[in-house]
Amino acid sequence: NSDNFLSTDWNLQHINNEKMSLSDTDKPIFINIWATWCGPCVMGLPHVIEAVDAFKDKGVVFFAIDQDEPAEKVQAFVDRKKWTFPVLMDKKGMVAKKFGVSGIPQTVVIGADGTILNIHVGFLGPKKTKSNLTEDIEAAIAANQQG
Repeated sequence: NSDNFLSTDWNLQHINNEKMSLSDTDKPIFINIWATWCGPCVMGLPHVIEAVDAFKDKGVVFFAIDQDEPAEKVQAFVDRKKWTFPVLMDKKGMVAKKFGVSGIPQTVVIGADGTILNIHVGFLGPKKTKSNLTEDIEAAIAANQQG
């Protein structure tokens, strides 16, 4: 099923070079596709994190996926920002192709079964970003509990 995110083996490099397979998880996943040069991405990421962090104890998984930049540059940027969330490197833009990304930031909501539940493009401001994602997270958790 091409709509199933987990049907593709996304062996992305973690920023610290560990291999990371997203298909290993059985929890709702939120990914944010971004880049250091993208102002709206950098402004929006902390609000995405804030929304997702509120559900940490509910087993929600978050990954920031950097769009085609050198790992050293991204690591330095993340360190400067004191961000601690997992950053994966999409060196060939495979994830972006999968979702037909034409603009970033893009946040993708994936159910525990791998179904893509929602895609948000752009940064809509702190309140809207947080309320949209909170709704999505609650829906993803509810779907997971029914499954």
